[in-house]
Amino acid sequence: MSGCAASPSATDEEPKFTIGFSVPVLASPFWKTEADFMKHVAEELGGELIVADANQDESKQLQIMETFVSQGVDGIIAASVTDALAPALIKVTDKAGIPLVFAERTPGFEPDAKKYPSYLGFVGADSHQGAMLTAQALYDAGSRKIVATTGTKGSSVAEQRVAGLLDFAKEHQDFEVLQVQYGVELEQEGITAAQNYLSAYPGPGFDGYWSFADGGAVGAVAALDKAGESGTVNITGFDAEAAGSAGIAAGDILAAAGGQFIDGGFAYIMLWDYLNGNEPKEPYVVMDYLLVNSDNIDQYIEQFGSGLPPYDIKSMSSTLNPDASTSDFRIEIQ
Repeated sequence: MSGCAASPSATDEEPKFTIGFSVPVLASPFWKTEADFMKHVAEELGGELIVADANQDESKQLQIMETFVSQGVDGIIAASVTDALAPALIKVTDKAGIPLVFAERTPGFEPDAKKYPSYLGFVGADSHQGAMLTAQALYDAGSRKIVATTGTKGSSVAEQRVAGLLDFAKEHQDFEVLQVQYGVELEQEGITAAQNYLSAYPGPGFDGYWSFADGGAVGAVAALDKAGESGTVNITGFDAEAAGSAGIAAGDILAAAGGQFIDGGFAYIMLWDYLNGNEPKEPYVVMDYLLVNSDNIDQYIEQFGSGLPPYDIKSMSSTLNPDASTSDFRIEIQ
């Protein structure tokens, strides 16, 4: 676990709340960026953040939740390894009486104070909408035979993203998804998956490669290049983190739905405000993704590339700004 102490701020008169963040896997660049932005938000608000890595292990994530409780944190933010684990995470916080906000990965249901007293809210992006955006990008670029990779089976993000791709295919009969492979998030996994697809569909027998994460997209670029097929397949990613953005800027990756790493920081705002006595005006926040492509990649890298996009964090807090509302959370280039 790693701590992020608060820096002096204009909120020195406020209580210094400590919030724990249980992250699925810090080896993923996306989750590292999510945690970094959340630390930035904590510093801006004068709070403290403790980050703990579940390393894609459900039992470890449950242990982390128990550890947070024993440490006496004031609140917890979690991105569950799988949807199926979410009720167990809520059970831990219900028993301890500690408020819980989910970030990025929805537990699959909205807050209900009677059923789940500790489950305060959720902040994330519409994975289905983001998948439709990247599928449309492939379609507009002329791709018609698609291979796809997605993440951990049972993860809300992995399932919702691939569902968006498949729904797009249902709406466009000339857009065929040949195969979907699960368990592909990191770059090496993307290399292996792309090599497998090149073997299964030689030629290649596909002209679009849809990835649920930038790691898989970057891996696909490397595998296709090594096979002498660079430029023959349109590739899309998800998250638009550093490597994915660089791929778009270089012309190796067509597009990515991204910017949503900020949802963890917004979840921190929601929870911090609640601890300061301000209930969220909208407890279940689902934002639209940005489509990042050659048209806006320079602006995106300038503003989001450091992992610290130029949001005025204090103005977004209802504790510090009575006009602020969680319903105003947006992923946007400023």
